[in-house]
Amino acid sequence: MELATQTSLTADTYALTLVDERSMVIDFFVNPDGRVCAFHDRPFPYTIEWVEFTYATGRVEFIREDGSICNFGIAVNATLKPHFANATHIHLIQLDKSTGTVGDVRVVALNLQTA
Repeated sequence: MELATQTSLTADTYALTLVDERSMVIDFFVNPDGRVCAFHDRPFPYTIEWVEFTYATGRVEFIREDGSICNFGIAVNATLKPHFANATHIHLIQLDKSTGTVGDVRVVALNLQTA
């Protein structure tokens, strides 16, 4: 189910327009230790239980608490793909970019799909 439209801002930053007409920006980041993070500027309108990454396509899908798939159409760039493939968790961090204030922080499983 497509819940958002995507606009690529840079190779690893995506602007999402959710169905409730609010916009959300998600920035993917990998620190030097290989920790994968997704910074988002607004709360998700639902609980994310885990994230799936398909290596072949580079697609990232957010899985809701009821198991439904939220496919925002995000594909990470080739530079980030190996880091996503090697990670077992992703840090979901709500960050207000204007103030630098951190909101909700969650660590969820990052599952690799090879097919």
